[in-house]
Amino acid sequence: MLLPLTYMLHEVIARMDHRADTVLRSELGISFNLFQFLAIVADEEPTDVTELASCLYISKAAVSKRLPSLTDEGWLTVGPDPEHGRRLRIQLTEKGRDVIVTGNALLEKTLSEVLGEDNVDPAELARFHGFLTTLNTRLLDTEDPWL
Repeated sequence: MLLPLTYMLHEVIARMDHRADTVLRSELGISFNLFQFLAIVADEEPTDVTELASCLYISKAAVSKRLPSLTDEGWLTVGPDPEHGRRLRIQLTEKGRDVIVTGNALLEKTLSEVLGEDNVDPAELARFHGFLTTLNTRLLDTEDPWL
């Protein structure tokens, strides 16, 4: 029986998240949750609490609560934004950038191993990537603002 698309997407994502968490914990000693947080900072930097909360779909309070430990660990710098008096500027440190580069390579390698070079036609994979990109764009274009 063919499962509904929404169910299948959620199941695949849950399995990929679990695999990513296992690989990142084993190889880098960090959770996938931490990696996602740092990866979004990398995509948005310099950023602030409001923008991070919006991108992560969590509250500004949750972002603010997490910043001190990530700064103490050396992943991020947090300081005043010279253009906005009350805003904090959040950026990755070199340590943070290094973990993103290494983590992305590990996750891409893991996905390649799962797919197997002989198991998936490159043209089919390219079409699938295009479909996911289109789906993501449409979801972004039609979603309600988080905050």
